[in-house]
Amino acid sequence: MAERRVETPREYYSHPEVARSILRHLGNTEELPEVLSLLECEKEFHYIDSEYLAISNPEIKNQKDRSPARSVKPWEIPAYLRHNPVSEIFRSLWSRDSKVRVGHPGAQIIPWDVEYFNLPSPGYAFIDQREVFEKMEPAFQEMEATFGHYGIQHMTVMTGRGYHFLTQVPSVSPVMQDLIEIGNVIEEPVSSLQRQVPMFSKRDRPVPPNSQLAYKGANRLMQYVFGQTINNARAKSVLPIEISDRGEEGISFDETGYVRHLGTAVSGTLGSIYMKPLIKEAYYVPNTRLITRIARNVGGQEIDEVPALIQVRQNYKKSVDNLAQSGGFIPDGSAGVARLIKDYKRSELRQLHLALDNEPGDPPEKWRETYRKDDYAWIKDINPHLHEKVMNANPLLLQPDDLNYFINTIYDAWGAQLSSAGHIAALMRSIYEDNFGWGSRFSRHDSATAHATAWTAIILGQRFEKR
Repeated sequence: MAERRVETPREYYSHPEVARSILRHLGNTEELPEVLSLLECEKEFHYIDSEYLAISNPEIKNQKDRSPARSVKPWEIPAYLRHNPVSEIFRSLWSRDSKVRVGHPGAQIIPWDVEYFNLPSPGYAFIDQREVFEKMEPAFQEMEATFGHYGIQHMTVMTGRGYHFLTQVPSVSPVMQDLIEIGNVIEEPVSSLQRQVPMFSKRDRPVPPNSQLAYKGANRLMQYVFGQTINNARAKSVLPIEISDRGEEGISFDETGYVRHLGTAVSGTLGSIYMKPLIKEAYYVPNTRLITRIARNVGGQEIDEVPALIQVRQNYKKSVDNLAQSGGFIPDGSAGVARLIKDYKRSELRQLHLALDNEPGDPPEKWRETYRKDDYAWIKDINPHLHEKVMNANPLLLQPDDLNYFINTIYDAWGAQLSSAGHIAALMRSIYEDNFGWGSRFSRHDSATAHATAWTAIILGQRFEKR
């Protein structure tokens, strides 16, 4: 029998191994047919555990004002791929499980995101791919060492500019209750958002509170792992390693998923074609092949090393072989996550999170007499430059460098006490809800409260990194 041709996006997504790996990655555990194509498997998409999917391609980008992706019902994916196979698939981090009681979370996927950034030349990651990934190797190895220390079973996916380290806690795992406990509370504006089903949304039910709490708990564990790993990685890296994209070039231990609530949180799918160079002009590099999201290791077993993987992800046939080796499934990391939780609960970072939960700062009705008094004039007494940043909050207080300076200076001025963390988050919220020309930024999916609280936690959390 002649070897199957796999040279185009359509032939790639039509291959049975690609369809099988993507469906497994999306949580389909049913027996799958031998003859399988992602362009013709509406039935199989009914059995994935992702609440909804999103699809991205240049055509959708040209149709939408803000986002290059469109949320869709899972079983709509084949039709979109038939129409345009040059597309990327994202899964919701919100999972459903029909076998558990109503209101109990589905599996919680925990995705640690480590990626290269180059602000002056965003597309550099696609110009010399091998150089970039070899520079990332110390960060990769230190993340793997942390997972090895805790015994967390996981899959590592090579993305366009870095890695996703993926594990999951199944809905029936006893560890799920620990995640819910760590999440602790849901801020009221987020809670209100999640009780509603947005108009034109592809999700058809409110987000269950325990699902949001488990997701919040997972984000707190992600932050803890990054904090335990980052300085060991910095000591071995030729590039700066930061939390978020600070500086011109470096490696980001990306915690910005913290900012989104579960109803809007998504992650790229193993096996999907990576579309950012065709979606964002700054990342476009002429004569660069489309690349695929492939696996580097699964369950502690490495599939290949960087030089080979760079070739694999630019070759559809080799990508098919890689996916077949991976199996597609995101491993159950419950046992290792349970050990991680024990350390997290004893950490200073946990105390910061509890302070944010339990001492939330002044309510909106008091802001006129507290945070916003006399156009934030009290901030001049701390530092006149801080007041200038408030008066130019859009865009300055959306940028990581300015946010770091602002939040850390206020925290130190207030005595560097954890009890002030909630007030800083509330101050940030009062600014994000003030009249600084934010447009619709905080009025659609994003909540000013979630943005303010998350960035306060991200920035102050760096004070508790393992030295």
